[in-house]
Amino acid sequence: MPKVRRGAAGPASINAAFQTGAGAAVAFCGTGQVATGGGFVNADAQTVTLPAPVATLTDPTGWQATVANPQGAVTAYVVCSP
Repeated sequence: MPKVRRGAAGPASINAAFQTGAGAAVAFCGTGQVATGGGFVNADAQTVTLPAPVATLTDPTGWQATVANPQGAVTAYVVCSP
């Protein structure tokens, strides 16, 4: 029987943070956590001009989203891991 190779163990825990704003929103991870992904909720179907990680690609600390209409509602969310 062939040996099964296992990948690296995943994080022991993850959490998510949400932040709503008008025109833009930024959701941050807690202290000591790294953003592993993120996105946005755009209930008004606004044109999204920036969905991106916050900080650097190698050390992301949050997720941001901006819409073209400065009064448009948008919610950014981030998934974080220790």
